[in-house]
Amino acid sequence: MFLYWTKENKYYKLFGQNTLFGTIDVICVWGRVGGSLGGYKTILCNTEYEVQKVVEQGPVLRTSPFAATRSS
Repeated sequence: MFLYWTKENKYYKLFGQNTLFGTIDVICVWGRVGGSLGGYKTILCNTEYEVQKVVEQGPVLRTSPFAATRSS
């Protein structure tokens, strides 16, 4: 899974990465196009369903840099 979109000189990326423990990390990356500053957040997910819920929130997450997305 890999998602990428831009909006008003800003970019956002979401991608998944399998872990050694059988879970999936969703990595969220954001920043300014052409800039050197940005950030990232890793969201731990136990199931594909949790990953899907995080991906569905993707466009909304940037309201507060992916803050309200902790999967339990």
